[in-house]
Amino acid sequence: MADFGYIAADQMDQALFAALWSALDQQPLGTVSLEQLADEAGLALTSLYVRYADSDAVLLAALRALDAAALRQSADDFADVPEASVYEKLLEGLISRFELYAPLRAQMKAVHSAALRNPVLAACLVATLADMLNRLLSLCGDDVTGWRRQARIKGIIAVLLRVRPVWQSDNTADLSLTLSSLDKELRRAAGWGGSFSVLDSADLHDAVAPQTSKQEPV
Repeated sequence: MADFGYIAADQMDQALFAALWSALDQQPLGTVSLEQLADEAGLALTSLYVRYADSDAVLLAALRALDAAALRQSADDFADVPEASVYEKLLEGLISRFELYAPLRAQMKAVHSAALRNPVLAACLVATLADMLNRLLSLCGDDVTGWRRQARIKGIIAVLLRVRPVWQSDNTADLSLTLSSLDKELRRAAGWGGSFSVLDSADLHDAVAPQTSKQEPV
């Protein structure tokens, strides 16, 4: 199974990540300690210190594990539609990631709040997201490299930040509100300029807007 450059989570990490998400459902990230996570996961504290300096490091590893799962799902999805454009694959990959993170919306809200008060954590979160997007763009067949690839990644990060509040409150079963917002913001981003564009003009012309559900939020 492809790991896309990430270190696969073993049983210890899986237990640790589960303890982290459980803790973040109840308390701020800044109050979560390795000692607490070790106790809740039933792990020896000394074994955690070998891998992680603090709970922020555990968080970043947990996010990388989720992103690896999202990339594996995208790789499988893209294999079924090889004729899809870069834009269509990007849209599918990003909405799949939102779906994967949906059960953790409360926890991600806690992470966002912590990042607003911790610039070092915020920088690490952005770097982790940028790494995932770089891998996703490659999966989509995007062949832009160098500074243009970096500009493209920054543009997509800006899009995701704009879509995040919609996703945070989207109670539709299929995340149709998030999908609609994501498509709109990606298309808007395509007009920011050639270097910032997340798709080629031909992709934008050929791409079909996703069909959104009429279902009201529950």
